[in-house]
Amino acid sequence: MTAADWGYGWAFPKRGGLTLGVGGVHRRNPDLRARLDMLLARHGIDPGACRIKGAFLPFGDPRPAPGRGAVLLAGDAAGMVDPLTGEGIAWAMRSGQLAALAAAEALAAGRPHTAFAAYAHALRPLQRELARARLARSLVYHPLLQRRGLDLIARQPGMQRRHMQLLAGEMYYADIPSRLPKLALALMR
Repeated sequence: MTAADWGYGWAFPKRGGLTLGVGGVHRRNPDLRARLDMLLARHGIDPGACRIKGAFLPFGDPRPAPGRGAVLLAGDAAGMVDPLTGEGIAWAMRSGQLAALAAAEALAAGRPHTAFAAYAHALRPLQRELARARLARSLVYHPLLQRRGLDLIARQPGMQRRHMQLLAGEMYYADIPSRLPKLALALMR
């Protein structure tokens, strides 16, 4: 059993402790707290003996209009969270940079109300990338493919490297279609 349906759990060791968590698509995991309690139990931790906090993230659900006029939303507020990995820092930095550039141009032109139009245009490539990630999520978390995919990643260092490149922004979801035939064959084995 995975830590969450259409999601995952994590355990990050730290000096003097451990950070554990669970994330996933909420409509498929209305019981995330129970899922977290199970993950804690697997690590021998009593949920009542530790500090638990959490927040909802727009897990691959970008806003259709992340702002209006002179108001621009970036990062989590704009829904810029990777729908497959839950990673949001790189998306926040990139969308924040695009928002700052659009705002600076609009202010320099003396037309702050035009900032959103420029920002919306600049965000399109990021939104397309998030749409590709949503498609990848539907394959990766599909009940018939998830276990095979996880096993494949565990067995193949090349897959692990590509996943890390994806997380680091060194590879994009747009690069995946060229690898799909090879991936499909590996999943069928």
